[in-house]
Amino acid sequence: MNILIVSKFFSPARGGIETVAMEQAKGLARLGHYVSVFCSRASRGEPNFAVFSDCGFSYEVSRFWTLFAAAGASFSPIMLWHLLCDKFDIALLQEPNPMSNLMAYSSCKIRGKPFIIFYQADLVNKGFLGKLYKPLQRRMLRDASVVVPSTNKYISISDTLDPLSMNLRVVPNSIDLCSFGDAHLKRNDETLLFIGRLVPYKGVNILLEALAKVRKRFPNVLLLIAGDGPLREQLIEKSMLLGLNDNVDFLIHVDDASRKLLLGTATALVLPSVTKAEAFGMVILEAQASGCPVITTDISGTSEVAGEAGIVAYAGDSESLADALCAVLMDKQLRENLSSIGLEQVKCYDTGEVCLEIESACIDSLRGVVREG
Repeated sequence: MNILIVSKFFSPARGGIETVAMEQAKGLARLGHYVSVFCSRASRGEPNFAVFSDCGFSYEVSRFWTLFAAAGASFSPIMLWHLLCDKFDIALLQEPNPMSNLMAYSSCKIRGKPFIIFYQADLVNKGFLGKLYKPLQRRMLRDASVVVPSTNKYISISDTLDPLSMNLRVVPNSIDLCSFGDAHLKRNDETLLFIGRLVPYKGVNILLEALAKVRKRFPNVLLLIAGDGPLREQLIEKSMLLGLNDNVDFLIHVDDASRKLLLGTATALVLPSVTKAEAFGMVILEAQASGCPVITTDISGTSEVAGEAGIVAYAGDSESLADALCAVLMDKQLRENLSSIGLEQVKCYDTGEVCLEIESACIDSLRGVVREG
């Protein structure tokens, strides 16, 4: 098959959707398909076109400049031209990505091409433009060959997904387990780790409040915050106001090697998300692949992904989160159990296995188009 993946950005840009798109491209290319990726340019330094090689297979990435961007939506007339003219059998759209997906949807309808939507999260807090997009999004979801949420739980809490009018098929996001090494490094006893963007829905402010409570029982506890974002200065100020100067380190630039080392040596990963904008939590899979215990919240699909390998706190509740942190910090046997369960559980999320499910969905979608024709 000639498969087109439409993403907001692509590696080296970091983010959940970018990671999902990269794993799909790698996995489908390994299965022998011709894979190309269309996305916007995240920065001026990125090349317009690149060929990525992986395990003897390759896929192409085309990055397009945008005419304008608003509320997280980027419009690229050059991308639209290629969507209308380039050859592909089926398109895989990563949602939410409003403008690019509407262009891809329109081109697929015009050209009679099937498309699958990988529904990563509801569109949250996008104001007037978000309200304008909602009816168009629902139409697009109803017309898709398949809509793929990444967890069963997210179907039940989503404002948009409708099992009655949409062809829903749950396929989890994936991780390339081959890229993770020894999960038996010596772990620090009181080092907590957060990895992610410093944005409101990640709940890092709640994590700092919880840490202030935890420090009363574990005065030497250390929280490493690996990531950057618009709330960085605000969070640094809050940590100082809470008297956490010696208990919090902000790590802005963390490359892949450092990220894996952090996951391999931390006592536990904490993902304290507070809204359903956090639908899956790719970093949970990274933690499990590294043998790192996970603490997350009950707000969305993150608790389903963590499964038996995680401790789940109430979202937005610093007291509940502090209790979960203390439980993991004080009990070495609990940590070892969570680590072992995670290493076993993450195997079902391996890119090779998940992409077989995606390939099956693509084949079914193409057969559906042939039958309708």
